[in-house]
Amino acid sequence: MQEKKEPLVSVIIPVYNVEKYLRRCLDSIVNQTYQNIEVVLVDDGATDGSPAICDEYAAKDPRVKVIHKENGGVSSARNRGIDEAEGEWVSFVDADDYLHLSFIDTFMMEAQKNNADIVACGFQMVYGIEPVVEEITGYQVSVESYLQCLQGGKDVQHFVCGHVFKKYLFKGLRFDKRLSYGEDTLIKKNMLVGHENARICCIDRPMYYYYSRPGSAIMTVSAEKLLNVVQVNYEWFCAAEETHSVKMMYGTMMLDMLNRYRYMSTFCDDKKTVRKNVKTYFAPVWKYAKRIKAFSFKERIILKAVYLFPIIYRVQHLLADKMWLEWEKEQKALKKNRRRAKKNG
Repeated sequence: MQEKKEPLVSVIIPVYNVEKYLRRCLDSIVNQTYQNIEVVLVDDGATDGSPAICDEYAAKDPRVKVIHKENGGVSSARNRGIDEAEGEWVSFVDADDYLHLSFIDTFMMEAQKNNADIVACGFQMVYGIEPVVEEITGYQVSVESYLQCLQGGKDVQHFVCGHVFKKYLFKGLRFDKRLSYGEDTLIKKNMLVGHENARICCIDRPMYYYYSRPGSAIMTVSAEKLLNVVQVNYEWFCAAEETHSVKMMYGTMMLDMLNRYRYMSTFCDDKKTVRKNVKTYFAPVWKYAKRIKAFSFKERIILKAVYLFPIIYRVQHLLADKMWLEWEKEQKALKKNRRRAKKNG
């Protein structure tokens, strides 16, 4: 009897000016214990040595293919990767991050065991020290529970990385090219709106290693980009049916992004506009949430406290990732220079 062939998994990696980290990322993928993979490298108009590294790996390994394109942003690059992917399953990796060597093997085993359409895990922040993964087990969750996890649950985060998806879930669905931040959560929520019966399995150990560095996308996102995420989610919030649970889903993401937007605006010069924007978008979501009783009394107290006292979110942010301390130092220096230039100008 012929042995059943393992399903092909397409790993999509947007590449832009990451030559310092790219080899580590690629080595962690081509050396996976699960062999039936396709590595789709999308060079998004990189101007450093990244394109040459991509071509080098493609020349050495027939499972690697490279697409060179003009710069269009991470959403554009991922969309091109989805178009080119031939696998039954799709996974996404950022080029400065890397995977545990049994990442795909473990995910596919849990997918088969749980008959899942999506398998997800949390991520391990890495500052240069190699993390250790303990014994791994998987368990099923409902779509509702998974969507709650997207707001910062224990086992799965809002990033599209750290997942494998059945490719059919992307039929007629692509990343919003207007966004270069927050696009992860939005596409997963839009995906599950049309697939409420999708089977989801979560792995209770982080196997995706997120490398925290000053130049990474999350560390360089501007307040303007975050406001754009809020505005796009507001469009979806307003368009959603009044009684559909998905309406509050978009609203919750808006509240989260508003907190981030306000934090990233800590050292801006126009605090009045920031306060106005926060109030404009907070009010309709808060009003709707109260009307449908979306939050418990305790949750309402916490949300209102964070809204009224931004220092709470700031402290949480700094405790979660020490790199933000460096970011704040840089922003203070930039603000000082702006004041000096204005004074001398």
